[in-house]
Amino acid sequence: MQLRRIRLVNFRQHADTEFELGPGLTAITGPNGAGKTTILEAIAWALYGTKAARPPKDSIPRIGKPARSPVSVEVEFSLGAHDYRVVRTPRDAQLFHDRGASPVFTGT
Repeated sequence: MQLRRIRLVNFRQHADTEFELGPGLTAITGPNGAGKTTILEAIAWALYGTKAARPPKDSIPRIGKPARSPVSVEVEFSLGAHDYRVVRTPRDAQLFHDRGASPVFTGT
């Protein structure tokens, strides 16, 4: 599996953060508290759900975000000859396959 793109919207300390990842090794650097570990947790949450997130689950939304602002993590990756995109919100997750416009799976 190769990660291609990650986008965090109102996820913990990230208001709107997006990364494009190329082939090879990627390093995430920054001072303590900048959100490096949060990026890894966001990937786990997007792919595996709330059980993969650091407890409590109420810590997922960004503190200070405006009321009713969306919270989501989007992860694009390739696996073999196929491309996938997972979009997870606190209420559900969607899986898109080979750049399709409609999800092939929706659930929690």
